[in-house]
Amino acid sequence: MSSMLSASWWPLVGQEGWPPNIKPSPGDFIASAPAQIAFFFVAGAAAVIFALPWAIRAAVKSKNYIPLLVIASGFICSQCEPMLDMLGHLHWAKNLVPAFTNFGITVPALIPLCYVAFLGLESYFCYFVIRNGAHARHFVMLLGLGIATDALMETIGINLRTYEYYGVQPYEFLHFPYWWGFINGGSFVTIGAMLAFAVPRLKGAHKLWLLLVAPTGMMMNYFGIG
Repeated sequence: MSSMLSASWWPLVGQEGWPPNIKPSPGDFIASAPAQIAFFFVAGAAAVIFALPWAIRAAVKSKNYIPLLVIASGFICSQCEPMLDMLGHLHWAKNLVPAFTNFGITVPALIPLCYVAFLGLESYFCYFVIRNGAHARHFVMLLGLGIATDALMETIGINLRTYEYYGVQPYEFLHFPYWWGFINGGSFVTIGAMLAFAVPRLKGAHKLWLLLVAPTGMMMNYFGIG
């Protein structure tokens, strides 16, 4: 059957194999213990440790639950990581502390806090700026900030050998492909804009819908930019 297909005159039938932009996952590799610890804090744990008391204090003293809801939304958004790793060709070191497995990919424990820091806290900062009257140049500045912070964090993680990108990855510098910076930075701004629209319109228990803002905003942005 395969020989018949290979000799077919039909132009849509060709030689079997991986398309040029898709490659098998690279072989296993490991990260050193100091690299794992360092990147755990760089990827978001340090920011979360400092921000969580602020968010709790805002909820208790001011009845402002938005910071906690956005933090929780970022945490929920981390469930998207296995799909993005599979589609975006990201391979983790095999000896990282695991959090969960989905799509056949085990996500390390540093990822939920990373999402809280970037898709939660940085998106909240974007919301704060937009809420206070952002103009077009401010959106561009927020996008630039998102690209810079994402690139800094990921460049450190990649060069510590905690993970790597494989396959075709455009605009690479110091092993970080900057097309990811545009996608991730755009996600922070998109989520911030969604918060600026939704927060004043949702009252009472309806604010719980904000738990979905990070995964929704990120997926909208990924499909739009990617």
